[in-house]
Amino acid sequence: MKKIKLLALLILIGSLGVVRAQVLNFKNAAVSFRLEAPAGSLLANNKSLTGSIDIAKGTFQVRVDVQAFRFNSESLPDRINDYTSQRFHLYYMQSEKYPHASYNGTFSSKEVNWNKDGVYKVKTAGSLTIHGVTRQADIPITVYIKNGKSRVESNFMVETKDYAIRLPSSVKALFFQNVDVVVKSDLDKL
Repeated sequence: MKKIKLLALLILIGSLGVVRAQVLNFKNAAVSFRLEAPAGSLLANNKSLTGSIDIAKGTFQVRVDVQAFRFNSESLPDRINDYTSQRFHLYYMQSEKYPHASYNGTFSSKEVNWNKDGVYKVKTAGSLTIHGVTRQADIPITVYIKNGKSRVESNFMVETKDYAIRLPSSVKALFFQNVDVVVKSDLDKL
């Protein structure tokens, strides 16, 4: 009887070391987007991205403060980047009225072995909200795991017309209809 109790206790203690965090939070996260224009590419960056992944449930949530986007194209002077940022917030994104964008959804947690180094391509399905408009979106992500550290990255396209972002016809004819979005974030240590 003592051997059974001792064995059960050893199994319990051993399993405690295997249990890992079920919710991983984003850290050092950033989102950027690129617009192609006749004069060159316009690049905007934002480091206000927050999010978490619930491994057990296969769910995640991501949120970004739209007002934190800043244009910083190297080919343009700072004053032009500042002016572009102001116009972006005031006229196109109406950032005071719609201060946040978010993506909430699900993924198959079976697609990722969180305990093994590797690169995992994952399909997500969820609701993407931009400019007060919510639409269903399937966004691919890549999970990188190496030496117990994990990172997520995603690259996807957003069409401005899908999110009621009004553009003057002069601007619409030149650029800004399709926006290439890049998300990168480290995750809490596994």
